[in-house]
Amino acid sequence: MEHENNFDLLRLFAASQVVYLHSVFHLQLPRGGMLFDILSAFPGVTCFFIISGFLVSKSWLDSSPAAYVIKRALRIYPALIANIAVLDLAMYLTGGFLQPVQWLKYPVHFILFAASASDYFADGINGVLFYGRGFFNGYPSGVLWTLTVELSFYAVLPIPLEIYRRSKLAGAIVLAAMMIGSFLLDYGASEQFRAQHPLLNVTVPFYFWIFGIGIAARMLWPWLDRVVRNRMALWLPAYLVLDMIISMTVEMPPGGLLYLDTNGAPTMVTALRVCLLALALLSCAYSFPRASRVLCGYDLSYAIYLYHMLVVTTLASLGVTGTAWLWPVIYGASAAIAWLSWRYIEAPALRAKRAVSAAAAMAFRAVTS
Repeated sequence: MEHENNFDLLRLFAASQVVYLHSVFHLQLPRGGMLFDILSAFPGVTCFFIISGFLVSKSWLDSSPAAYVIKRALRIYPALIANIAVLDLAMYLTGGFLQPVQWLKYPVHFILFAASASDYFADGINGVLFYGRGFFNGYPSGVLWTLTVELSFYAVLPIPLEIYRRSKLAGAIVLAAMMIGSFLLDYGASEQFRAQHPLLNVTVPFYFWIFGIGIAARMLWPWLDRVVRNRMALWLPAYLVLDMIISMTVEMPPGGLLYLDTNGAPTMVTALRVCLLALALLSCAYSFPRASRVLCGYDLSYAIYLYHMLVVTTLASLGVTGTAWLWPVIYGASAAIAWLSWRYIEAPALRAKRAVSAAAAMAFRAVTS
């Protein structure tokens, strides 16, 4: 039953929500009225962080450290490296590289960029700026910063979970302290502080409290399972109704009804809404679990998330904006690229992940036995 879930569908929905909002804002496409409000209640990045906290916690608890690192690396890096290579090639062909380019330093830049998913980090260490404006008027991706957050989360996650493995109470206390510290940092950080410490904006400190909700759900899962499993019909409308009540009576979001924004300074209301969102997501994950079979084993969410801004920025740079017929073009092109990424990069890497992880687990048991 643990493996019968809809997380692949939920990640696809989250990626599609990000595509929707980026298309609305960058291409001035029709919002769709109430559709915009409903989708705004399920921010894709926040959903990814909650789901990641829940699933990656299990990965750590069920794996040796070596297998954990291998699993995470083979899931993230093959598609990320290919994505950066494609985007860099697009930038080079369209005049987006600064001239003259110090090509001898580019391999170091590429390695640092791919390792961290952050051109800011790569440029800071390498001491060279490679990207200018060009055809795309900037780098044609606005999502890689979240991969830097995700990678830094992978590094921090073992701290509370290793303590939890030895003492559930102590692990829960450490997790709560880390979440409170992250929330207070996020809450108290002024715009000036954020500008002065840009690395914090693309690493886990500001966002750990969101991941922590997923980790806490994993720790509480023996109890929480009975609360949310097969209760999507209860938790999903309950989340929307409660969210609407909160928005209208306590704190109307600046982006409109139901708009949930976790990128700025959060409030206690924001934290409450994210907790309710987590319950809705978990109930959807473990209700009608066979629904995920419609994907036929294809998980296109990661690559859609990585490549959709290349499609969006291409259209924006061509001046093609504002018309509803762009919706099938954006989603169709993003899905087509994602299929290629899954077929030739991600799926082979995942097959290797299973084999390498099994070998690492056997080696770990042999060493520790």
